[in-house]
Parts: sequence; C-alpha cells; structure tokens
Amino acid sequence: MVKTELVGLQGAPPSQTFIAAATGWAIISDIDDTIKITQTTSPTGVLKSTFAEQPQPVAGMPELYAFVKDKLSSPPFFYLSASPYLLYPFLRQFRETYYPHGTIILRDAPWGGLAGLLLSLTQGTQAYKVDRMSKIHTWLPRRKFIFIGVSTIQPLLSKPSFFVLG
Repeated sequence: MVKTELVGLQGAPPSQTFIAAATGWAIISDIDDTIKITQTTSPTGVLKSTFAEQPQPVAGMPELYAFVKDKLSSPPFFYLSASPYLLYPFLRQFRETYYPHGTIILRDAPWGGLAGLLLSLTQGTQAYKVDRMSKIHTWLPRRKFIFIGVSTIQPLLSKPSFFVLG
C-alpha cells in the first residue's frame, strides 16, 4: 500500500493505493445479491434496497471474504456490478463497512432515472460483465482468479486461471 496526498489542496483526504504483485490469487466478486441484498429479481425490491433501506450484506459473506483475504494473503479484490457509476459513493461506503478493500467496477451507463437503474441491472449484463472480467485479467495476466457469485462467466471458463466459487 502506498499513501498519497494532494499538495496545495487544503482539506483533501489522503488516499491509499494498493499495488498487487504479478502472481498469486485475485478475487472477482459480484455485488448485487452476492455481497449486498439487492433483490434484483424484483424492481420494487431493487428500489427499496437501494434507496429506502439501509444496505444489508448477504448473511455470512463478510465472514467468508475476511477468511478468503486471510487465507490467500490479502489478494486483490474486484467488486463488479452492472449498476451505474452514480451509485459508486453508496456502494463504496457499503463495501468499506463490510468487505475487504478492493476496486469497485460499475457500468458506465447514463442514469436515466429509476427506469434506467432497473434496465442497467437487467439488460446486457452478461456481455458487460464478461468484458470487464476479461479486462481485469489483462491487468494481472499471471494471477489465478476466483469468481464469487458471478453467474455470467461461462465464456471465460476455458481459461485455466479462472475458478468459480458459488
């Protein structure tokens, strides 16, 4: 980890950059209904769990991720969702509360109101997630990846460095 801070910008918080080694394990985790209760099968559930209720982790998942982090010597974590980037502050706070540090990767999609949020969670998610997972693999090509809760990875299973959990 490298700590940095902006010079000349008063009140700017320091940041932390985690640099991953070239080899070892890495984790790619889905967010919605894998680590966070989102109720993606119900449009009303998505809206309630995102805007009206306190976000809740899926039971047992914070403990599982802490265990994986410990046993695999703090692998880099990548949290992947088809949610739009406008939800980043909300999801970052949630991840910081319950899960190991990691990069949150969200869809670069226009907000489009509540209908846009629901569409981003349901349309084209497989192609989007496969594309993002392939991109992550190019960042760390010599690492072995464990996928947790990512049901859209069928096209990637031919690669020997990819493993599925759940």
